Amino acid sequence: MRDLPEIIIWSIPGFLLLLAVEAISYRLHGDDGELGYETKDTTTSLVMGLGSVLFGALWKVPIVAVYSVVYAATPLRLPEGWLYGLPLAVMVWPVLVVVQDFCYYWSHRSHHVVRILWASHVVHHSSRRFNLSTALRQPWTGSPASSSTCR
Repeated sequence: MRDLPEIIIWSIPGFLLLLAVEAISYRLHGDDGELGYETKDTTTSLVMGLGSVLFGALWKVPIVAVYSVVYAATPLRLPEGWLYGLPLAVMVWPVLVVVQDFCYYWSHRSHHVVRILWASHVVHHSSRRFNLSTALRQPWTGSPASSSTCR
């Protein structure tokens, strides 16, 4: 699993291409009701997304250190790739996908209901314009609801 690329890093070129396609579409086929793109708003979204990625990388340093200490202190270790060799893997992985989706839903929902979580999540909803760049508005204070999982 450690050979897999970081999905966010690999998705950046495609995301930027889609941003450009959407911006051109708004220019060519604009509607009075559509707000489209504004330079300041899009710049804010891009900076917030970049900051989220950078601070997310910084948070990994202490997490990896703690996991390394726990791993080194664990007397029983399973061999690498043990899960993939299980005969029940065909049934295990779909269940894990459903459990992950369930955890994501409730985590995201709680970020909309619990005030302290909303204080971090609200930046994702802070734009008056609804376009693809708005998805980049993620908090810098930890894992956003969009990447929360049951841990």
